Amino acid sequence: MRLKIAIAGVLTALSVACNRGTSSSPSASDNFPVAGTYHVTHEVDQDNSTHSDEFDTDIDVSTREKLEAAVGQEKGSHCHDKHVEIGEGQFTVRMLCDAPDGDIHNIVTDRHGSFSRDSIEITEDTTLWGISSRESYSYRLKGR
Repeated sequence: MRLKIAIAGVLTALSVACNRGTSSSPSASDNFPVAGTYHVTHEVDQDNSTHSDEFDTDIDVSTREKLEAAVGQEKGSHCHDKHVEIGEGQFTVRMLCDAPDGDIHNIVTDRHGSFSRDSIEITEDTTLWGISSRESYSYRLKGR
């Protein structure tokens, strides 16, 4: 039986971040992405196959708080031991999650990437029982 790992979309987390307000402003050194419409290329590598799609979406991760909420979004259910680092145009997230039915515990999820004023690169690696899957998103600003 082939094991299928359900991967929560980081896109959803980025879209949710659009609805969160914050009063802090980004520093010049952090160079957070501007709010706007982004073209997204999404790829999933799992079970020796690759699936990809492309679409446009409006996002706002223009502050540290908004970006952290988006890239630190829990995947799956019952996540714990989450650690998020953001700085100098890069981020890393590591968390452990349990399967929704509670049968599988401590599924390791690593999410990392980079960002600039007009782009975001996100890669998520999940490992369960020695089987890895990778999901990636590439965002390019289309307009403001």
